Amino acid sequence: MKTQVYFFLVVRLTLGAIFLVSGVWKIPNAMEFAHNVAGYQMLPHWANITVAAALPWIEAFCGILLIAGYRIRACSFFTTVLMLFFMVAMASAVFRGLEIDCGCFQPGKSLTPTPLWISILRDMGFLVLSLLTLWKHRRGEDTTAEG
Repeated sequence: MKTQVYFFLVVRLTLGAIFLVSGVWKIPNAMEFAHNVAGYQMLPHWANITVAAALPWIEAFCGILLIAGYRIRACSFFTTVLMLFFMVAMASAVFRGLEIDCGCFQPGKSLTPTPLWISILRDMGFLVLSLLTLWKHRRGEDTTAEG
């Protein structure tokens, strides 16, 4: 039983760290990130800027809450939705033949952008972490930071 507790703790902390790092790296690079968001050609110009300004803070906030063990179920639900949205956006770009930097971590820093299909596979792994955390902290179950 103790192994299971530690497993889910590591999963939650890893997911939290991923979102915290992703958000923190993008916050000071909002304009580069806006360029990445615009590369997907899915949103009007004003929305690209709005997403680029807000999303990194949301990611960092979710990461902090997951690491702190506060509102785990809500944060893991939100990260699950974000991961699904990110994967749909990247798949759309792949199917439309766009060759863009996903902007997932350090926008404007990648000299050789990771192919989007590799980013989709990576995000599938992150989605698994998010779903495991959501499953562990589902309604009616033990949702404490320890359990």
